[in-house]
Amino acid sequence: MTTFNLSRYRQLLAKQDSLTNKNKDFFADPIFLELLSFESSIVTQVFYNHKNNYFTLIQKYSNETINPNIFRAQFIEMVNEDLKKS
Repeated sequence: MTTFNLSRYRQLLAKQDSLTNKNKDFFADPIFLELLSFESSIVTQVFYNHKNNYFTLIQKYSNETINPNIFRAQFIEMVNEDLKKS
């Protein structure tokens, strides 16, 4: 298991901000993919931390204790909250 390198992530964010402020295209910079990898790790961890909530909701739906419309609304709400957190 690799550990999250917070200092490197901060460096990449600073470089992105610097290039953005200079109106330069960050997408052309080779570190863009590295930054995307860090951001993907963050999103994945946020969703993983709430996996039990997702499993519980899916189980309720599978057991037919909630109807499909409520399931869909709650699932979308959970996903949107996790995306905001990440």
